[in-house]
Amino acid sequence: MLLQAGCTYHHWSREVLVKWSTDWVHEPKSLWYHGSDKNYHYFSGRPIDHTVFIKVDRSEMTLIDERPRTSATTYEPYYPMDPADGFTSKLDSRYPPEQK
Repeated sequence: MLLQAGCTYHHWSREVLVKWSTDWVHEPKSLWYHGSDKNYHYFSGRPIDHTVFIKVDRSEMTLIDERPRTSATTYEPYYPMDPADGFTSKLDSRYPPEQK
């Protein structure tokens, strides 16, 4: 999944992101993690026809498998995750954990 520049991120709270994903993002669709910078964690989801880009303040959550933001101009995600389960990654053989 590669998403092109020209999209903007909506600044949401952790609570709003969990509620939105519970209401709108259902299997086989996923919420995708795009990495983090010093201020935000970045995500995207495509519940119906349009991709929604979301950023959440780092102070609102801690991610177990945190990775650097992929790019400010291309929106390639790292892996799908589950906000309803504490923002755990839904890693499998297609999205292996990053080697440190």
